[in-house]
Amino acid sequence: MKNKVKVLAFDLDDTLTKSKSPITLQMSKLLQKLIKSGFLICIVTGGKFNQVKKQVIDHLPTIYMNKIIIFPLSGAQIFEYKNRRFVKQKLVNDISKSEYLKILNAIKHYCLELNIWCNKPVGKIVENRGAQITFSALGQKANYKSKLTWSEKNLKNKLLLKKKLQKDFPNLSIRLGGLTSIDISDKKISKEFAINSLMKKLKLKKQEIVYFGDNFSKSGNDLPVVKTGVIIKKVRSPNDTYQKLLDYLK
Repeated sequence: MKNKVKVLAFDLDDTLTKSKSPITLQMSKLLQKLIKSGFLICIVTGGKFNQVKKQVIDHLPTIYMNKIIIFPLSGAQIFEYKNRRFVKQKLVNDISKSEYLKILNAIKHYCLELNIWCNKPVGKIVENRGAQITFSALGQKANYKSKLTWSEKNLKNKLLLKKKLQKDFPNLSIRLGGLTSIDISDKKISKEFAINSLMKKLKLKKQEIVYFGDNFSKSGNDLPVVKTGVIIKKVRSPNDTYQKLLDYLK
């Protein structure tokens, strides 16, 4: 099976690297070896392109950029390297300003109701990413330890918030993101949409793609990928991802 694989696709946070952190030197070197071996690297994340750039792209030599495809905002956009830079193509229209304001007000209302509104966030709590609105309970720039502590304490509240928002916005997709985040977007946007777009674009068969992700739970953001039929690798951490990737060098 491994000799048929052409694309290694990844979730970002807690799969390739810790949340909002750059990839390790060890992971960078391994990705370079995998590209040299003929694999195309694909990153699918709810985050923005600039976040992927900070965490991954900036830690790889430029010569490998044309072997990397990025799907930010869970597939609402695709970035490919052309003419010495990454070029963006929108796959889904942006959420309107009026809809964004409704979502913003609803999030704040329910967070206050659930007693999880952060008065001193580190970065934005609600960010308009264009085709996706992202709620980050402690702010976009909160550190990993704080996020982990919040997640362990407030998972039930996070699920309740998701449920309330889905009831208010049935025409939108409300998905759990990272440890403290919820992503809100057009219903057709998901990691399933991203992987299907990749297969269509490159004319790939499902057995030619392996997807690595850390959250395949019932409400996990990696679960939609299962529907595509590609090969799935469930991982527990970036280190686990690293160990599983070594098999593809053999």
